[in-house]
Amino acid sequence: MIVDIAREDLMALVDQTWQTLFGDGVVETPTATPIEWDLCSEVRIQGAWNGSVSLAFPRETAERIAAGMLDAKPGELADEEVRDAVGEMANILAGNLKAMLPQPSSLGLPAIHDRRPGSNPESRRNEPSPLCCAWGECRFSVMIDGSAGADGD
Repeated sequence: MIVDIAREDLMALVDQTWQTLFGDGVVETPTATPIEWDLCSEVRIQGAWNGSVSLAFPRETAERIAAGMLDAKPGELADEEVRDAVGEMANILAGNLKAMLPQPSSLGLPAIHDRRPGSNPESRRNEPSPLCCAWGECRFSVMIDGSAGADGD
């Protein structure tokens, strides 16, 4: 089953998620240059709709997210705590997206990927361009892949 998710709806979902968790929202920042990222978190959704939600973060953004979630200061947290936090962000966003999708569906566990030289999550798929977001001075990307694990519906 093909389901198109409008950019405006995805942006509203991302903004609402950040407002709920951190008290301030995000804005879309159209850019011709992909955001340089260090950590990418991904959660697969399977069921009536198959796909994935990925968030790509520069290290500074990932640390700020983890600090906000764990009531700490950026730079105070261990790498594993930062990785867990960005995985949880993908999980929360995927859960919110799942509510907009045909049912039944279920979420997989978050997977965290480190950037390898030459890797770029935005270039590995044939989906629309990523949603580039700004949270204050922090930047990150959101990608929805509606074909991950699809069975051809």
